[in-house]
Amino acid sequence: MSKSASGINVNTGSSNNKIFGNTVSNSLPNAILLSGASGNTFTSNKISGSTPESLKIEQDATSKNNIFSNAHITHPTK
Repeated sequence: MSKSASGINVNTGSSNNKIFGNTVSNSLPNAILLSGASGNTFTSNKISGSTPESLKIEQDATSKNNIFSNAHITHPTK
């Protein structure tokens, strides 16, 4: 996924999913957004972006017990 709104978006009612092996680049306003999603596992996802916002992983207050492991996050240096 490249240059899209919220590269990975996991919404209300989504639970116990396994999200792995994805590549997200330059997505705005977030690379990964969780809204009302709980108990999901994110493994070995690659996130790259040219701005701090494009690297952001965000979850709202109703999202609980999500696990992130082995994420590769890169921001190119000038």
